[in-house]
Amino acid sequence: MTQYHKFALAAGFVLAMALTFSCSSDDGNDNPPPSTAVISSSDGSSSSGVGSSSGGGSSSSGGSSSSGGGSSSSGGSSSNSNNACAERWEVEIHATCEAAGVKKETCTGVTQPIPQLEWGHWVITTPATSTTHARGYRVCPNNDRDEKDDLTICGTDPSNVYAPEEEFCQDGTNKVLELCGTATYQATQGCCKGNVYDLTREHYGKTKAQFCDERDGKTYVKVDIGTGATAQTWMAENLNYDASGSKCGSVLTGNGTVGNANDVACDTYGRLYDWVTAMNSSPTSSANPSGVQGVCPSGWHLPSDAEWGALMQFFNPSCSLTGVCFNAGAKLKADSPLWNSNGKGTDDFGFSALPGGYGYSNGNFNSVGYYGYWWSASESNLNAYRRTMYYYGEDVGYGDSAKSDLFSVRCLQDSP
Repeated sequence: MTQYHKFALAAGFVLAMALTFSCSSDDGNDNPPPSTAVISSSDGSSSSGVGSSSGGGSSSSGGSSSSGGGSSSSGGSSSNSNNACAERWEVEIHATCEAAGVKKETCTGVTQPIPQLEWGHWVITTPATSTTHARGYRVCPNNDRDEKDDLTICGTDPSNVYAPEEEFCQDGTNKVLELCGTATYQATQGCCKGNVYDLTREHYGKTKAQFCDERDGKTYVKVDIGTGATAQTWMAENLNYDASGSKCGSVLTGNGTVGNANDVACDTYGRLYDWVTAMNSSPTSSANPSGVQGVCPSGWHLPSDAEWGALMQFFNPSCSLTGVCFNAGAKLKADSPLWNSNGKGTDDFGFSALPGGYGYSNGNFNSVGYYGYWWSASESNLNAYRRTMYYYGEDVGYGDSAKSDLFSVRCLQDSP
């Protein structure tokens, strides 16, 4: 026998002895009850955990065997071929103790180091009466070590595991998701900037879908208007993103001033933007869709004049893409007392337009409660096109205004 074979035999014996385990409630005279934990990879290889042989023998995928504690490991390690983080799990099997009704804390478990061939390809399966806990780490190319401790099975699929210190198993879906800050959340909720929010909200008498602007964590409701190729998804609230150059009004009705403070007027009507700020310095667009994200959240854009025109035609097919659209305003305005002199609308599809007024670069803030003005992404010579709604009428006005004027912004969702 060569010196190498002697060394290998001795190492195999030491490894087998190290993997031996028993329950503290056991008297030491009997073998533990049979149980199996199979650890398999996507390439079809596997190794069995706690063996059911009468001798309690252990084996490794390398083909050697010795008497011991009934455990096994998969053999050598392999680096990740796509240069992503390599991952190694240590799987603790407590099947025999738990099957016998003994608490985990009083059980000495088997720890099996399992080298992972590729990211996410190891699957851990155990009998229905047992529980597998795992802890491990992944090592990235820069040798940073990312610890993951005490993985827990989510639902009934043993391969669907999560780390409770940073993830959770969502009730009803068995999805493994990252914690929202330190909180879990339901399938009817989302997570944004570390805060949980509802995916729907009651808004002016209608239940509307809600989304979150990942830039600042503010939430907005949205509505689908139209059908087929002409369908659009609009924000049902004015944008309230604190972009540099945007302003807030000082009053909820009448005239006042504009400033930088985010006060109650912005919480109600959204912020006011000059055209360059609304466009985020992008070039003009008359296309449908505009392709201009501007000041809008990711996945949304500032509507072009043509897109505003398409909205008008949905409410009144006789309207042109440009020009005043008769009777559309009544269907777009919110059914709200914020419209002075009973100027509220019927809000047929939940667009919920509000009279946020307008501002000037000199600091004046006018007509809150009486008028609402909204920018388009389309230029008109030195000015830019906008739409207007009034407290005293049912139409939607059309025109162009100086780019320095301060108007509201409604964003339109990008097509899927």
